[in-house]
Amino acid sequence: MATTALKISQKIKLSKIIIHVILLLTALCCIFPFILIVMVSFTSELSILTHGYKFIPQEFSIDAYKLIFSNPEQILNSYKTTIIITTIGTIINVLITSMFAYAIVRKEMFGRRVLSFFVVVSGMFSGGLVATYIVMTQYYHLQNTYAVMILPHIGNMWYIFLFRAFFGDMTYSLTESAIIDGANDVTIYLKIILPVSKPIVATVALFSALDLWNEWYQAMLYITKDSMIPLQFLLQRVLRLVQFITANMDRIPSSLIGSMSMPQESLKMAMVVVAAGPMLIVFPFFQKYFVRGIVLGSAKE
Repeated sequence: MATTALKISQKIKLSKIIIHVILLLTALCCIFPFILIVMVSFTSELSILTHGYKFIPQEFSIDAYKLIFSNPEQILNSYKTTIIITTIGTIINVLITSMFAYAIVRKEMFGRRVLSFFVVVSGMFSGGLVATYIVMTQYYHLQNTYAVMILPHIGNMWYIFLFRAFFGDMTYSLTESAIIDGANDVTIYLKIILPVSKPIVATVALFSALDLWNEWYQAMLYITKDSMIPLQFLLQRVLRLVQFITANMDRIPSSLIGSMSMPQESLKMAMVVVAAGPMLIVFPFFQKYFVRGIVLGSAKE
């Protein structure tokens, strides 16, 4: 018996070691690409073209970052715009999607199936780019406002059904006694539903924040003021400018270009670092809720 128990214990330890090794290798495979991106962003363009991508730069250079931060006021304004739309948009999106999901999951809610159908149809079909542009600019007059970059991200169909799946039968069991005690829907939602829904709230908040942080398309259509350009759109403009200058180097006077070299490969990597860096800092704070929210939200339907 003791020998059998010892063999079983050794097998369990061996399986744990194998699992840990596999997870460690997977983590390294995820980390190494970003480390390579950071290293390449600090490599000179000539070194990249000559030797390719290296984990250790053969010729250190910060030309890419000099180019990105050549106009500090503009990039600070872009960071400010991105932070504003990400923060406000995430809060509004979480509140609206969770309230809508709370409403359609309540069995006594009149017309909840119709509302669910409306969410699915509006999520799958749209009025088209031209109609949307006319509505945004001619009727709502949202051009050059933060709202025009936030509103298209509000009420995502997938987020609503993720909340709905998470709530499931929990809504009735938790709210029954509160209703008997005289609590209204607003009190139940704010003091009972939201506090016990931290995993799914954090998950949706993270997804929504990522969408808004990477916003550039709406800005391209509706934003003409330089002070309101979000970070991602600004970086795209910088990259396109460098590509244009590089392609027409022989036609542009050197006095207009200056002494700074025009990196392309290192600039792309530096843009990734500048754009993704803040979100990599924020992600660990949501990580403990992230997996739990996804698993519970997908399994409770």
